[in-house]
Amino acid sequence: MTYQANNTTAGTTEEPQDFVHSPVSRDFSRLLIALRAAVEAEIDTLKCDVFDEEFKDRASRAENAWMDVINIAQKILRNDAMRAEDDELRHVAAHISISTYLEHSEDCQAYQTLVRDYSPIFPCSADTAVGRRSEQMIAIAREWFKTLDWAVLGRDPRAEMQAAAM
Repeated sequence: MTYQANNTTAGTTEEPQDFVHSPVSRDFSRLLIALRAAVEAEIDTLKCDVFDEEFKDRASRAENAWMDVINIAQKILRNDAMRAEDDELRHVAAHISISTYLEHSEDCQAYQTLVRDYSPIFPCSADTAVGRRSEQMIAIAREWFKTLDWAVLGRDPRAEMQAAAM
């Protein structure tokens, strides 16, 4: 199998010049974009009143966005790992998929804690472009879960960060 070079991933961060995607890392980049869309759709739904005419439409968009997350995560799990860093990305994709299925149960919170807080279970070498990019992608996934947690709790992350900086 050949790798396709890709120096940027839309909606995420700049990738090192010597980084080359494997099928798993390319799909994980797509997962990050889908996760961002799902979290933003969920936040839009949370801001909307249940009796508002837009609520049903926003809830439907959020549900479709979460289905995209599940489908991409399942695709990642079907791909074979091509390198050691792919194992970690597949592991995080599995947790994202499971937590999306479970939604707001206690089990979901446990899985989200794993995705969000724990250090890598499969250690990546940050000395390589692949290791650095894998760590970046996992950190981005963790940040989206934090953003969703803040929205569910009715907190504004930007205001909290500004207050902490002062």
